[in-house]
Amino acid sequence: MKKIFLSYCWANEKEASEIDLFFSNRNINLIRDKKDLEYTENINEFMKKISESDFFILVLSEQYFKSKNCMNELFEALKEKEFKEKVLPIVIENGFYSNEIVINTLKHWENQELLEKNKLEGLDPVLSSRLYEEVNKILKIKINIVENMVLLQGMLLTTLEKERREGFKTILNKIGNIEIHSEKSSYDNLFCNIKIPNLKEITNNDKEQFMRENFAKMIEVFDKTFFKIKEKNSNFDYYIESKNDLKIIEIKVNNESLKKMMFWLGGFVSFNDKQDEILYRVLNKYDSNMNKNTVNGMIKCEVNSVTKELEVKESMDLFGNLNGSKIEDISMGIIQQYFLNELEMYSNRVRK
Repeated sequence: MKKIFLSYCWANEKEASEIDLFFSNRNINLIRDKKDLEYTENINEFMKKISESDFFILVLSEQYFKSKNCMNELFEALKEKEFKEKVLPIVIENGFYSNEIVINTLKHWENQELLEKNKLEGLDPVLSSRLYEEVNKILKIKINIVENMVLLQGMLLTTLEKERREGFKTILNKIGNIEIHSEKSSYDNLFCNIKIPNLKEITNNDKEQFMRENFAKMIEVFDKTFFKIKEKNSNFDYYIESKNDLKIIEIKVNNESLKKMMFWLGGFVSFNDKQDEILYRVLNKYDSNMNKNTVNGMIKCEVNSVTKELEVKESMDLFGNLNGSKIEDISMGIIQQYFLNELEMYSNRVRK
């Protein structure tokens, strides 16, 4: 049986227990300190269990990176040669990608180092050598913290909210080849022909959260598509810039700006603070006006009349023909209409 270690900060014990319970119900045992660290067991022996694990589920939050135990566990995980295949990060807080969190975390460990040194000030360095080990551990964390955080930020991460919705599909697919305990009973056959109604009430908060996630997916589609184009064309470049709640996307060929657009979450129809629609408009090449009153297109969320689940729908665009119920399809439609067509016209122009 594969060994899976769950690394988390005690401040996030609620989320960690939720993850542990999900896997436990499927006959998958996660190794975690409160459950597997025996009374009087040597901490070094427990750390050995970490290094022997096949996978490491990391429950990432700002508190995680300010916990000394979590950092020791993270170091053990990152020692692995194939750590990118074994480390499975789950983000439970918004803003994990921000530089502000990295800066605050570095300042935290600088302060911790100073506090420990002040405690030992005036003591005989020979007699207190064991006490200085604590300072050295903190120093090690401080030296490596920025590199480790940036390293994790650069990996393909998933969120706890997404995994809740999808039954931890991302983690289960990554782990693979684990015999999952079947929870089906003999009664399941009785229900196979019965349509179970979806009675969940969808709130405005549900819609806003749904659209925030789809907005992030949309920008990811743009990023990956343009990166592929850049790989094959050294004279092509693109920029995705964040300005408050806006995303500015620009493509260039030979440093000439060909197309620039802005995307944002909002409520165009109601002109209120809701963020249940994705709106976008084309900018002039040198346009610095971030006016949101004019749009070229709008993507809304609607409740499917059959499944009663939320889905996205392109409800207005310049051409009137962008369709699809998946954000990936709509995103590719926008890329084709606004960006790839522009690149095609440029190609035809320079080849004449």
